Amino acid sequence: MSIFPVATFPALDESLQGFVARACDENGHPAVAHALGLAGFKTFGARFLSNSEAVDTQKLSAFFGCREDELRHRFHLPVEVEGSSSSFVDYFGQPIRKNMREPILRRVSPASLRLSPHHRGSWMLRPLHYCPESGEKLVSSCPNPNCGRSLGWNTTYGIPFCEYCLDKDCEPTTDLRNFSQPMLEEQDFNIYAPVARLLTDSSSRDKTVPDCFSTWKGWEIFDLVEMLAVFLFRRLGDRTGL
Repeated sequence: MSIFPVATFPALDESLQGFVARACDENGHPAVAHALGLAGFKTFGARFLSNSEAVDTQKLSAFFGCREDELRHRFHLPVEVEGSSSSFVDYFGQPIRKNMREPILRRVSPASLRLSPHHRGSWMLRPLHYCPESGEKLVSSCPNPNCGRSLGWNTTYGIPFCEYCLDKDCEPTTDLRNFSQPMLEEQDFNIYAPVARLLTDSSSRDKTVPDCFSTWKGWEIFDLVEMLAVFLFRRLGDRTGL
């Protein structure tokens, strides 16, 4: 097994796939799936990494130059929830329903990328259509009108760039940070952000949730909110107000 020359360390809220893509970019290796092969993980697609139970996390962390524990908790491996027959996976230490994950599309907020060019773990949560950090609508396709292709994980030139818009020297030409998206209004964001943080910040629960849910875990409340939103969407037929 070879080792990337430039060591990379995950940001606190960074997704596993985002970290790998960023590490590849910092080492001048845009072929993410190929880099994973060099690290010992045989795959045809980078999207399979985070839910694979066959990954040698010790080899993977050594390849990228970080600690094993920094990567281990970023995997979305199956977990059991007592009393439920649904499929759940781990999300930074809390269970979420498996279908809440978006492993294929690279969803980003241009506004948040302008603050830090790393991929937030919350952007992989399908129920969230806006960034909990910036309040900006997430994009999963190139906003350049001459492209419009879906953003993925197999080949990236850093998280902030479209992997398809390249010049003759294979340098990216479309910087996603230059394409601002619609923002949540302040009163909506003040409700949206704390609910999104229920999966990562248990202290926010006391400020946003009625007393009758004080004994519930953060992921349980988030799961309830998500189900209520689905019911409302089916009834109203308009997702914009959720």
